[in-house]
Amino acid sequence: MMRSPNRLTAIVMALLASLSLTACGEKPQQQPENPPVQMARPMPQTATQTREQNTTLTYFPEGEETSVEGLLYSGDGYSLYIPSEGWNLASEQDDGLSVQTWENQLNQDVELQVVYLSGRDLKAARFWVQAEEDDYQFDQEQGHGLSGKDTLDHKFLNVRFFETEQGSYLLMERYPEEAAEGFGTLLSVLADTMEVTA
Repeated sequence: MMRSPNRLTAIVMALLASLSLTACGEKPQQQPENPPVQMARPMPQTATQTREQNTTLTYFPEGEETSVEGLLYSGDGYSLYIPSEGWNLASEQDDGLSVQTWENQLNQDVELQVVYLSGRDLKAARFWVQAEEDDYQFDQEQGHGLSGKDTLDHKFLNVRFFETEQGSYLLMERYPEEAAEGFGTLLSVLADTMEVTA
């Protein structure tokens, strides 16, 4: 028995509608999202998984409590917190040394620098600093650190040492004398957050 053309068309249309609903119901495979990159900073190479990505950094410039948001920077074998705004990062290889430098955008004389000296123990690292930074008079030794002043340019340099089996990390705080109560205080707080993971 022949079906009418209208009935045949209706059946075909119903089948097509059913197929398109089935196709619409299929979910495409989702690609994993890339982790967000904050402040164009390198993401961890040897990440410290136990540290939060964000923290509040509190310091006291000229006795007044001030807080800024800090973001975790994870480098090769270390991590520390850096303010989320107002700092530029430069990474370079200098004479075979790995160097990361954060420079303040408001005052380019204010820097926080991490230098890795491969194969050098604490004694050799101290000698390297005193030879490399010969403009500074290092007259104070604080535990595992050095503190010096450039009397000609009126700048301060504080250095903290972190010795590992493979070498030594140096954390260097530089700032002009007039910024000691402000940026000098902040740099000290940032330096306190340094952890070596190597």
